[in-house]
Amino acid sequence: MNNHNEERNALVLGALLHDIGKFYQRTGLPAEGYEQFSTEDFGRNGAHAKWSASFIVQYVPQGWRDAASIAFYHHNPQDHLHELIAKADALSSGIDRERRGEERGDTEFDRQACVLEQISIPQSRGGQRRETARK
Repeated sequence: MNNHNEERNALVLGALLHDIGKFYQRTGLPAEGYEQFSTEDFGRNGAHAKWSASFIVQYVPQGWRDAASIAFYHHNPQDHLHELIAKADALSSGIDRERRGEERGDTEFDRQACVLEQISIPQSRGGQRRETARK
């Protein structure tokens, strides 16, 4: 990556899409361009990372594709950007595991938890949503 803005953009997009492979993997399509990689590359519990990286390379514009590396290595960090996503992912998944216990599910068929279900928009006293001012 050439500069700070490119690195930041790759980090943000990689953070946003690092687990998209959990959905893409379920399509049954191959992780195009990443078939040859193994657990040694993407890390324990990181098979979906192949599909995340493949998704980014296939569907994200060229200038943003550095995010593929960040998504691919989030279970086996190779540098400081991968490490940031790995730590955030561990914190997030730790919260998920607290809710459902430590059991491992079936990655092909289990329902994915939607973090949007956890968002609550406060109501005003009259029952209408309050609008918040943007900065």
